[in-house]
Amino acid sequence: MKLVDLLTLPDMSVCLIENNGSIDSNLLFETERSIIKSKWSDVRKRTFTMGRIAAHEAMRKLGITSFAISKGIYEEPLWAEGIIGSISHKDDIAVAVVGHNINYKAIGIDIEDKTINLSDKECKLFCSLYELDSIYSEKDTPIGLFSKKEALFKAMYMAQNELYDFIDLNIYDDNIVKNTQYQVFEYGSFIVSLCIILY
Repeated sequence: MKLVDLLTLPDMSVCLIENNGSIDSNLLFETERSIIKSKWSDVRKRTFTMGRIAAHEAMRKLGITSFAISKGIYEEPLWAEGIIGSISHKDDIAVAVVGHNINYKAIGIDIEDKTINLSDKECKLFCSLYELDSIYSEKDTPIGLFSKKEALFKAMYMAQNELYDFIDLNIYDDNIVKNTQYQVFEYGSFIVSLCIILY
């Protein structure tokens, strides 16, 4: 396994893990291993484990070395007191962001394969008219916009404790934009979108 630091700040860390061999779930806490179900596919077991390992590495960068990440009612990770975070994964790669909640209201992260081409019909399933315009004008790529929106979806749930309909969230909405920042990283054929909601 290969660990990569995408971002390290005094109050936030983004870590990525790439599978280049086997992933050992024994690296997780017992509480985390108990979340893994025998009926899960090998891929799901592996990506879950990788996501938790990436999150542990991100927490370690902030000085937190022994905290098991359990799960909430909607399968969301539950973080240590004073910490917020988000996890995303695809097949053989996972990424996690962790930050201090004194500085950030919410954070969300997403990873997508940037070589995926989404059709106009697919984009209309998740994009507002403004978002479609940003794709048509080539301000955003379809997969890049989807990734930002997925990160926003996670951050908005954290900030509001409410699940939104994906189509109802607009990354260009003035009510969202004024307190929201995005940072995008590229790693090989992947794009990582980080959404930060400030107080």
